[in-house]
Amino acid sequence: MKVFNKPLPADQFVRRFRLIPVGLELFAEIFFLDNNKSALIDDHVQKRVDFFPAVDDPLGVSKLARSRPVTLEEFERILTCVPKVRARDPELGVSFLKGLWEGGFRLEELVRLSWDSGQPLSIDAAGKFPLVRILSEGEKAHHDRLQPITPEFWDLLCETPLEKRYGPAFPLPCGSKRACRIVSDIGRRAGVVTDPSSGKCATSHDIGRRALTTRLGECLTESQLAQWMRHESPETTRQYYNLPTAMSLSAKLWENNKNA
Repeated sequence: MKVFNKPLPADQFVRRFRLIPVGLELFAEIFFLDNNKSALIDDHVQKRVDFFPAVDDPLGVSKLARSRPVTLEEFERILTCVPKVRARDPELGVSFLKGLWEGGFRLEELVRLSWDSGQPLSIDAAGKFPLVRILSEGEKAHHDRLQPITPEFWDLLCETPLEKRYGPAFPLPCGSKRACRIVSDIGRRAGVVTDPSSGKCATSHDIGRRALTTRLGECLTESQLAQWMRHESPETTRQYYNLPTAMSLSAKLWENNKNA
């Protein structure tokens, strides 16, 4: 068996390898992913290989989310730019962006959200509080679950007349990939930069999931926020959505300074 007994420099490992033969027939394909920070190996291979190549990462691993959430003022500016990008159907674009902002769903989830029961993501208003019913094929983690929604998101849904509450809750004339590009185009047109290091402008994630997580971080505990975001662990929430913690600590420090 051929193995690597020392770490490989990142610039060498960035290539695609077919390596580590196990017995006579099994090979593992290893890809260097995520800006030279991680390697992906098939699960069945992991159980049968005792040694994996180590990788030097001179850049280290950042635990701070690169993008920041969109502010309310920026979101309002983004809404005003919708007609400049989608002159044919600006009302659909505005409604969808408001759905991202108030709902905090991933873009592809919001596209699939339906008034019809039995769909991968459907609105369930039968109980005391309205919820979104998610089937395993409707979300990233592949779990059946009930997702709480904010009162503001429900108010937005209720703008749809009763006789029109069927099919997609936020109908669009295109699929998720095209919608993702359009939202990014609107963010660029509005000039809302959420990652100064790369110059990246506001995306659907910055407008929706990241922004709502920041707002909810002011009223929910860390474990509650992780449940809301459907994260397996609060550590995931801290790693990618850590701004609320920083802002709350800053608020305490500045408030103490004022009272001194």
